[in-house]
Order: sequence, then structure tokens, then C-alpha cells
Amino acid sequence: MELKFKEDENGRIADNDAIFDTLNESLDNEEYDAVISKITSIPRKKWSNKLRFLLICAYNNKKDFESAEKELDEIAPLCEALNDRARYCYQRGYLCSEIDLKIVARQYFTDAVKFDPEYAASIDLESDIEDCDEEIADELIALHKLCGKLAEDIKKRCGENAEKRKLTDEEFQTRLGFFPAIRKLPGFEHPMGFGDYFTKLTGGDKKRTLKWFDDLYGITDTDSFFKHIQNDRGCNIARMAADVLAFLSGKPNFDVNELNEDGKFAFGNTVMLVDRFAEYLPRGGILAWDIGEKIGFARHAFRCGIIDNAEYSRGMLLMADTAKNAFSSWEEYMRSLIFGAAMFIFSIDRWNIKSVASFISQMIPLLLESDLADSEWGGEQETVLQ
Repeated sequence: MELKFKEDENGRIADNDAIFDTLNESLDNEEYDAVISKITSIPRKKWSNKLRFLLICAYNNKKDFESAEKELDEIAPLCEALNDRARYCYQRGYLCSEIDLKIVARQYFTDAVKFDPEYAASIDLESDIEDCDEEIADELIALHKLCGKLAEDIKKRCGENAEKRKLTDEEFQTRLGFFPAIRKLPGFEHPMGFGDYFTKLTGGDKKRTLKWFDDLYGITDTDSFFKHIQNDRGCNIARMAADVLAFLSGKPNFDVNELNEDGKFAFGNTVMLVDRFAEYLPRGGILAWDIGEKIGFARHAFRCGIIDNAEYSRGMLLMADTAKNAFSSWEEYMRSLIFGAAMFIFSIDRWNIKSVASFISQMIPLLLESDLADSEWGGEQETVLQ
């Protein structure tokens, strides 16, 4: 037998229906499963925003953030009234805070205050903003200490072996790629490795690599390959880093006020991050990350025939010359690479400072254990492209 509810003009459960007393009591008693079960037993077409927010609250408190995020995505376009937008921002901010996205959480909390100051005051949202500020500050302090340690570890490792091995041009180029140059693709048992410079793929291996390019990056031919490495954010983060470093030096390349709100948010966050490791960057900034990514893509593209021998060789030589012009040692290159990794993961992982610390902490042992520090900088000969 279907339960009877008071309905509003849209046929949804009215905000003054008795069910809300029952649901709020269950929430107060931390009976989150009961709230979820009760609401999800009601036909979705009868759900009001008020009911949806109670469901999201139950999911958040139960730490079922995947379900909470799904419901938040559904309710977002329904929040036209300012009080609904404020509640949406609070619930989204709470979720982000719980999964260590403190910077994003703070932004949502601030928006909630802007949309409905009375609601924000009723739940003391200003204290949540202050908590976020304190946690962000602590995370940035810890990150700065970590960056200093990593820079010192790289310097120590590069000074351990006075007898440096001379690399061929091909060895130098592939090692510039580091992680991306030996990336293991789905369906392959082993990563590529630094050897076999001109190895080509056939049969199923070639098909899998072509599918990987198409599915993940929309790369299907030579033109789309070059367009990707020229424009993709992950292959060109040194551009933003250069703008950030110019801003930090007091000589900005552009007026930040000309950016839209999302642009200001992204740029401000990046400035905050780069400020933590700017003192350890070589003159080439974080260009090593871009070079590595482009070399990695070029190696795989050559193997499956997306680019030919001449395009591959020219691209690899260009990256080698770019590295030689920007850096003077493997120590500089390694520092550029590790801090480029920091900026990359920060930009794709929703401004998560802890994620940055975790990623570079996992990356540094592999970097230090590699043979980069035991090798001479540069290949056997200088290559100048016309």
C-alpha cells in the first residue's frame, strides 16, 4: 500500500509533511540507514529538494561519499532558490572536506555564506571555513618541508658517484622521458623499458596501443597526435608555471583580474602550491615534466605507426635540445621533474595538497634509484635543429 503524503504544487512531498519530523529524529539518533531506506522507498518523482538534502546528509554522515556525490550531481540543476544553493554548497563542501579536498571545500562553504547568510550562521559555517584555513596552512607547511627534503635528497644522490657514465644520444633522450618513456599500457605484461629505441609493434599489441590512444586522448593519426602534445594541459603545464613564477616575482605576465572566477580560483591555487617549492626550482622551471610526457607519447606513437621514423627522430632530438638549453645537469632536471609532478597532480586531483605530497613521495624513490644520477648530462653529440 502506497504511503500518503502532503504534496506541493509540483506533486512532490510538501516541506511541512510529517515525514520530515521522523527523518530528522532518525538523523539526530545517527540512524542513517533508516533515513536512506525510508527515502529511497519513496518514488523519486515525489522527492523534493528538502528530501534530497536529507538523503545526501545521511550518505555523507555514513561516509558513503560516492552515493552522496551522485545525489549532489542530480540536485545541482534543481537548486534555483538561493537557500537551496546554499544547502547544496554546504553538503558539497562537507563531502570535499571529508575526502581531504580542503581548498575546494572552503570555496563551497564561502559560496554557501554568500547565498544564504542566515542559514550559514545557523550552522556556524564560518567555523568550518576557519577549520579549512588552518588545515590548508598545516598541509602547506608540511609540503614545504617535504619539498626541501626532496631537493636535498636529489642533490646528495647526484653527488654520490663522481664517475659518471656517458650516454648515447638515444639513451639520453629516452631517460629524459623517465616514467612516461617506459609507461606500461593496458594489456601489456611489461613496460616498454629504455632499450629498443626503434621497436615497432604488430598484431594485437599494435591494436591495443592504437585503442589506448583513441580511447583516452582521441589520438587517431599524426595530426591529432601533434595537436594533443601541443595543447594538452598535462603536456604543457610549464606554461602556467612560468606565469605563476612571474607573478610570485612581482612581474606578472598578465592581469589576473582579467580572468573569470574559475580562472582566478585555479590560478590562485596554483600560486599557493608553487610558492611551496619555487625556491628549489632550476632556471628551467618544471619544463622537465612536459619534456617527459611528450617523449613518452612519442615513443608509443612511433611504435604503433601514428608517427613515422622522421617525425619520431626529429621530435626526440627537439626534446633533447630543449632539455639541454633549459638545464645543465641531471640534478636540475630531476628537481624540475619532481616539482612538475607536484603541479600536475595538484591540477588534476581537485587541488588536493595531501595527494601532491603522497604522489611525489612515491615518485622520489624511483627517481633516486634510477641511473640518472650516475650518468653524464647530455648525449654523445650536440644536435642543433634548423
